[in-house]
Amino acid sequence: MLVDIITVVFDQEVYLLEWQAKSIQKFLDPDEINEIILVDNGSQKCEPDLDWYGALKNKVRIINHSHLGLKVMPHLDGWRTQQLCKILAAARSKCEYSLILDAKTLFAKDIRIHNFFYNNRPAVGTIPTSDHWKDSKEYLEKYFAIEIKDVIGPGGVPYFFHTETINEMIKHIQDFNTWFQDNLYEQTYPHRTKVTEFMLYSAFVLHKHGQYDSLYSTKKTISPFNVADWEAEKFENIFTTDAHTISVAEKTKNFLTQEQLSRWEAFLNDKYN
Repeated sequence: MLVDIITVVFDQEVYLLEWQAKSIQKFLDPDEINEIILVDNGSQKCEPDLDWYGALKNKVRIINHSHLGLKVMPHLDGWRTQQLCKILAAARSKCEYSLILDAKTLFAKDIRIHNFFYNNRPAVGTIPTSDHWKDSKEYLEKYFAIEIKDVIGPGGVPYFFHTETINEMIKHIQDFNTWFQDNLYEQTYPHRTKVTEFMLYSAFVLHKHGQYDSLYSTKKTISPFNVADWEAEKFENIFTTDAHTISVAEKTKNFLTQEQLSRWEAFLNDKYN
């Protein structure tokens, strides 16, 4: 199974790509990677050291978000525009599926991407919709005339987009770029988030197929361990987890002690250097 790996990155997180690159080298099979696509969503030129990628550096391609046809609306922050970058970059993939990462996503154990597939479909399972995205769920149910009980797993990144379906979604929604940005964050009160990249994609798959299992297996073979800023209390578990990928959000580090930060740095050096 050949995939493109797509990572959206902005100025302050370019340094994280060194760890991600080393994790790709160490734990992935290079013969399963078509391209490593880095989407620059920052205000300055993204210039990672391609030597971080070792023998894979010839597979690395850097794209500025403006080259994806993205004209950013001034009311949107980087967290929101990076969602659109993921969609637009995945639409350009030459593979059947692309694997979406954040800059902070690190592979943590030996992985063969084909083992994440069952009957040629990503085996990512589904997860219940969260009350946190209630506005998005209700809006998309009305927009597509569907019921959303759960969404495509595993819950955030790493995430598999089906290239043909992504392109169909973009074509289905008139003036997609503007529509998506308008609904990412309403400019008027109460400033609801009516779409996110993964909620929208799940909704469109349901709209088109009526279920997920035509493109995705309900089996789950991939397990991420992500520590968001509101989950800092689970940080210590990252050192013992058996997850396939690990990540620590930059904001999470504001809630960690200096001892924890030093331990994290030592962990990264020991695992990836």
